[in-house]
Amino acid sequence: MPTSPDNKGASWRVFRDKVQKVRRGVEDLAGQLENLTAKPPEEAWSGVSFIQRELEVWTRLGDDLPRRLRAALDAVRKQKDDELASFELRLARELKARGHSVFGQTATFIADGIVHVDTSELSEGRISVNETAVEPPTVQAVVGKVGEEVTRLKKAITPPSQLLEAIWTAYQLELRQTGKALGAQVETTAIMLRLAMQRQTSAFRSNPQARNFREYSKQSFRADLYTLLSSGELVIKGHRFRCAAGADTRGAIFMFVPALQRPTHVGRLWFEATETTS
Repeated sequence: MPTSPDNKGASWRVFRDKVQKVRRGVEDLAGQLENLTAKPPEEAWSGVSFIQRELEVWTRLGDDLPRRLRAALDAVRKQKDDELASFELRLARELKARGHSVFGQTATFIADGIVHVDTSELSEGRISVNETAVEPPTVQAVVGKVGEEVTRLKKAITPPSQLLEAIWTAYQLELRQTGKALGAQVETTAIMLRLAMQRQTSAFRSNPQARNFREYSKQSFRADLYTLLSSGELVIKGHRFRCAAGADTRGAIFMFVPALQRPTHVGRLWFEATETTS
């Protein structure tokens, strides 16, 4: 029966544990030998014969073991290079096999429009899903984490009409705070912060401690915004919700934009009057 990637990882862990146990045993024996020879028992001739014999055996082993380890390292290193070369292809294939929509081929994968997988440091053995490191950095572990994140975020999605109203309110407040006129562009993260504050309870407002704070992460906001843009429910009070990249990435959120069918830095949000608005 073929060995699955997870079983292969388990095999390495079992072998590692065995090696560590043997090494600790050898170190313990060496310590016992040193203690024994500190005050040698009688029949020293037996001790000399035994130590001489073991010295010869361990010397041969000491010469041979590094050679074997180097050969093993070369073989596994080649396998690692082969795995790295095909990792992103295998990842995309497995995500699709699990029913996820996938955008991207290298560096950044976006699953179901809301979960970001960063493989830019794959050669260093580092992969993150929604900015959280995945250990071990294997295809199966990454796919599992993506599934968890998709489930978590979808359960917490704000209904598009509700989010649009919340953004409209946040936008009005931001305009008053910055002295801008209706229709002016504002930074995306400024709206995200105001949405987070809208979610706070009276307990937080009267006593703003960490335990009273209701979290609204960038990942949640990104998933909410993607869902709103996908829904097409973008008009409120005669004004259409708009978003775009700014002149730079200041105040921006990197996300998948449905209308563009690609990810980009969404740095500016605003509302503009529809044609039917008097």
